[in-house]
Amino acid sequence: MDDIRSLVDPTSEPVVGRAFSESNVVKAAMTGTKTYKRRWYILALFCAVGFVNYMNWNTWDPIEVSAKGVLHWNNSDIALLENWGLITLILGTTIVTWILDRKGMRFTMIISITLMTIGAGLRCITLDPVPATWLINIGQILNGFGGVLPMAGAPLLSVIWFPGHQRRTATAAATTTMYVGLALSFVIGPAIVKERKIPIQPPTNQAPSSGSVMNQSYDIEVEGLLNEGYWFNGSNSTSNWTDLFPANVTDPIGLSKQRREIKLLLYLEFGACVVLFILVLLYFPAKPPKPPTASASSTRTEFKLGIIKIVRSRNFWKVSLVYSLYSGFMTSYLSVLGVDLENINIHQQTAGWVGFYCTLAGALGSIMFARITDMMAGGMKTVVLLGCIVGAVMFYVFTMVAKGFFPMSEGTVYATIIVAGLCANGIVPLLFEISAELLYPVSEELIAGMMVMVQNSLAMLILLVMMIPNIGVAWLDWSVLAGITASVPLIALVKEKNKRLKYDKLMAQDSQINVPS
Repeated sequence: MDDIRSLVDPTSEPVVGRAFSESNVVKAAMTGTKTYKRRWYILALFCAVGFVNYMNWNTWDPIEVSAKGVLHWNNSDIALLENWGLITLILGTTIVTWILDRKGMRFTMIISITLMTIGAGLRCITLDPVPATWLINIGQILNGFGGVLPMAGAPLLSVIWFPGHQRRTATAAATTTMYVGLALSFVIGPAIVKERKIPIQPPTNQAPSSGSVMNQSYDIEVEGLLNEGYWFNGSNSTSNWTDLFPANVTDPIGLSKQRREIKLLLYLEFGACVVLFILVLLYFPAKPPKPPTASASSTRTEFKLGIIKIVRSRNFWKVSLVYSLYSGFMTSYLSVLGVDLENINIHQQTAGWVGFYCTLAGALGSIMFARITDMMAGGMKTVVLLGCIVGAVMFYVFTMVAKGFFPMSEGTVYATIIVAGLCANGIVPLLFEISAELLYPVSEELIAGMMVMVQNSLAMLILLVMMIPNIGVAWLDWSVLAGITASVPLIALVKEKNKRLKYDKLMAQDSQINVPS
């Protein structure tokens, strides 16, 4: 019993509320443990909610050229829509984790998917630029609050449904599918809403400065005109350039068709939310009848005291900064990837594929990293450290290419961003699990929630700077590179402790419970 007490409360400080006590240990021992096959369905449904949430969050950057034309937006408008996801996570994390602590997983999930569904529905009402801009921003805000649970609840889901030897893998799956949704948004968006080029007649004086004349056919890219501020709705409202277009062309850049395509994309995302809303209502229990491990049934530190213990933990801040400076910066970067790659002549469709492969690689990497550490029953810090080093090297090479120090090659851009993204997303579930092990018996959802709040506070800096008028993107690559590089010494200084795993093993020895290891 003393060994167990030393793991749960090593400082011997008094704990109040939902605290550790010997009676709780006995209760946990007598409850019995069991794993249920339905845990895979619960995990799949949780993953699907995170998947759709991230797709809805990143609706606009992959189709930013078309959105600018249809909705009269600029780079600052796109950045604000991406920023709402981060702002709402910061504002909503404490509230959602408190609700999760008090009301449980089912109640919180119903609130989350309801907010997502309402938010997606608001975006479908109109595409008239002024009201649509308001409704879409409100929709992004609601989707952001709905995304707190998928973002911060994965460690809790894994501990209440999965045995110890599957916990990291379950956490990885729950966090990974969000990034798969982000990845597919880079492909699905441009596949439905297509970037177009417009034919123009040979100019009598001179072509617009932003237009790129190609193959003597005088095709001008839509993006060039949009960046100059020209909005076409059958006529040119800001300049006398309508003579550039054939007289029978009333919608020279196909805005009416792009409007229909954007509506289709928004309807599909709304439909996905409705389906998930129904499934959650039908069956998504708060917890299984019996816990999978002893630590899953043991009581956790009271909410306020848990926050105090988290804030006082130096190791927590090191892990959170690694999460923020690498994964957070990289996620923000991917949300404006199209804007950045545009500067090195990589356009919307290609940038979409780069983002897709990068995020998909991260999803696969997180499962791979988690499975390795599950089989090793440790070694999480080592895997994270190697991931940070490799990611820093890869993004350094990309930055040198983007700034012209190394020869330009699309293959190099693909390879470096994809590997950097693999490591960025691959280490996320391990960072959650490292913190949960370090701070046990503080509740997993509170730890993850605090990490998400720190991560989004720092990651939002990138998107806030993007909103400054005429700031450009020359600073962007250097900032992301600096964040990734700084994560290397931070994770090296973390002292890894598997307190929760040791608790399960000691409980198995003391009470004869057959706990998987």
